Amino acid sequence: MALLCLPVLSAQASPTSDALVIGIQSSKTTSLNPLFPVERDMLSIFDLMYDSLITIDDNYQPQAGLAESWTQTGNGRTWTFTLRQGVLFSDGTEMTANDVVATANYIISCAKDTNLTNKGYYANLRYFVKEIKARDNYTVEVRADRQYYGVLYAMTFPVLPANALESANPPGTGAYMITAFTPYSNGTKGSMTLSLNPYYSGKPPQFKNLYFDLYGKDADVVNAYQYSNVDAIFSRSLSIAQYKSSTNTLAITYRTNQLECLLLNNYLGSMTNNMRTAIRSCINIDSIVQSVYMSMVDRTNTPMIQGTWMYNSNLSSYFQVDLNKARQLLGLDSILLVPAAIPPHKAVAEGSPDGETRLALTKLAIAEEAGMEVCRIELDRPGPSYTVDTLRELRESYPRDELYLLMGTDMFLSFFQWREPEAIAKLAVPVCMARVCADAALSAQLLAQQEKMGAAFGVRPVVLQNDCLEISSTEARRLLFFGIADEVLHPDVLAMIEQEKLYGVGGEYHALPFDELRRVSLSLHKEKRRAHAQGVSDTAVLLAKKYGADETDAARAGILHDITKALSPAQQQKLVDHWKLPVSPFEYAQTKLLHAKTGAAAAARIFGENAAVVSAIDYHTTGRAHMTLLEKIIYIADYMEPNRDFPGVDRLRAAVWRDLDEGVLLGIDMTLEQLAQKGQPACADSLAARDWLLNTRKEP
Repeated sequence: MALLCLPVLSAQASPTSDALVIGIQSSKTTSLNPLFPVERDMLSIFDLMYDSLITIDDNYQPQAGLAESWTQTGNGRTWTFTLRQGVLFSDGTEMTANDVVATANYIISCAKDTNLTNKGYYANLRYFVKEIKARDNYTVEVRADRQYYGVLYAMTFPVLPANALESANPPGTGAYMITAFTPYSNGTKGSMTLSLNPYYSGKPPQFKNLYFDLYGKDADVVNAYQYSNVDAIFSRSLSIAQYKSSTNTLAITYRTNQLECLLLNNYLGSMTNNMRTAIRSCINIDSIVQSVYMSMVDRTNTPMIQGTWMYNSNLSSYFQVDLNKARQLLGLDSILLVPAAIPPHKAVAEGSPDGETRLALTKLAIAEEAGMEVCRIELDRPGPSYTVDTLRELRESYPRDELYLLMGTDMFLSFFQWREPEAIAKLAVPVCMARVCADAALSAQLLAQQEKMGAAFGVRPVVLQNDCLEISSTEARRLLFFGIADEVLHPDVLAMIEQEKLYGVGGEYHALPFDELRRVSLSLHKEKRRAHAQGVSDTAVLLAKKYGADETDAARAGILHDITKALSPAQQQKLVDHWKLPVSPFEYAQTKLLHAKTGAAAAARIFGENAAVVSAIDYHTTGRAHMTLLEKIIYIADYMEPNRDFPGVDRLRAAVWRDLDEGVLLGIDMTLEQLAQKGQPACADSLAARDWLLNTRKEP
């Protein structure tokens, strides 16, 4: 399985036929020789200046380039390329077979040079070419040491004049040539100018000149586009989804050969072929493409790209989600799901359905899954639902069967705190179904726990580390509250929850008394963020008392200001789409800003808060020009509440208590400085707020 990532080119404004200004990231490129190591985006630009023997089309089929034709003999070990005649470099000299041979041999010699740590992007040529020679001025012969189709694809290196192989700006045969270049240096933007090659014989390009602004960080590239400093950008930081409805932006995606793979640790003894196949059968790749990558990538079932001649479409059915197949491969006769009646390890959250209702929900979730059934053994047993008691009952019911106890990451890591853990390990093999394997620290903890349990109980637990949809019960409740749980819950389960108004769904939250509003709000926060929310609310009330704002509004806006903060960036964007919120492309891309927009919408839609509270939440992260008194208070309370601890916070607090506008202005300046240090773009609202406050404070 592989995922193909799609970079984005965004073009703003209608360019003239004279020039186009393009922003790219290029902080390390000092030489414009395409054979030397350069940054990836520069390689795309070099394609405009340098041609190769072979080009590869969108379907990865080889096409004629500088070579008009080719043949193979000797069982694919000898390739003969016939060059186009009359092709001129940008200095007016003719391209011949000697230039092709000299370029190839130079690449190969650099690849074999043990003193070079970075050998450029074409070093693999050494693995395909045993010998290359010119048979005449327009014929190149390539010999390989074995039959290999990759020889043809290796002929995509740029051809340079034989006398300019080490030049910092060698002539090329492409449509453009470089006429000016100033590299990026220590925070100072670089520049590069491409002009038409007067000797180019192909179809003339649309633009006579291309001007490139070279930035140190991709965030600076995005910022330049947002503020119309460039006409177009190459960027991998933008989501094409945010520009779908834009009328002044043309967003172009193009296919690359970049792959992202989910790989299993084959060194683990438990990772047999059946185990690997079983795990693969449990992973819903289409769901990952949709939810994680927002459908901006193509799914492939092999390292070959879908839609190309190399892709085997007959394999598609082999990689479908099939839980029954996984069960069979693991040799499990049945999987029992056991809802707990009285969980001994945690208190049941307020508003949770009773055991019978959870049993019904579980049955709905697995109704279509063969080999899985719901067991009510703990619902029928009085008292706390201890796992050791359940396993003892199951052992009596299945005396000849081997039992496996499936558990999540948290339960596995806390296994020694369970009642009679040694007895549990003797009754059933512990199996950890880890939700996360990308975190190296967590993976190390899981393996350490596996070793510890094996040493303590004489039974080595099974740890299945695989990428899957990570969702906890707490997060599922949060998504339910905001109405975006459709991708994590079975449709029948979701329908029952909505119909029965379970887990607080469909509750009445308008005009809640503050204590109840506070309880609901904090329940939707991650635990580590609850103190911050309370601190902002308390600080906002104190500031309201000092500067004459409504204290009730201040308290409610403060406790609600981060109400959607716990949602992931993708979930924030999903909520924006779900509620059709009017956010700018910049805000959609800079997902850290979205919680203010979604939080304001939640305050209005779910809690029925007044316009003043909603607006204060809306701008608590960025500020804006003409801020209201409450907006200023919530903005700066978020910055300076007692739990905040950063260099300059005491100076900020002193300024706020001395003069509110002075404090807000200082907070905005500190934010802008932090963004600049991190190379991140600034929001237009923050810049407008700063200018407005400066002008306002200048007034007598």
